[in-house]
Amino acid sequence: MYRPAHFHLLIFSPLTLRANNRVVIPTAEENGMKVLNVQTPINCEVVETNDREYPFYRRFSANHWENLMGNSWEESYFTEHLEQAYQDYVASRVPTASPNLD
Repeated sequence: MYRPAHFHLLIFSPLTLRANNRVVIPTAEENGMKVLNVQTPINCEVVETNDREYPFYRRFSANHWENLMGNSWEESYFTEHLEQAYQDYVASRVPTASPNLD
């Protein structure tokens, strides 16, 4: 007669079992976590493109782009075309100097 084996799942994480076998995530205080430092905000630009599926990007620098996919920002690789389109856009927005007619 076949009897299925019984497996016990071992979870190696900070989760703990409490009364009634409820999983409880310890608070930062219970883990002893403390904030050591807070830095100033990081500047980036949000760029909207004509991409149909994922049109929003964040540009931190010429080589650091992220793409909004659903509810999360994902690192973008091979972004030379994005950077070139961005530079073209910026160049088209720079006002040209008008001659002084005085």
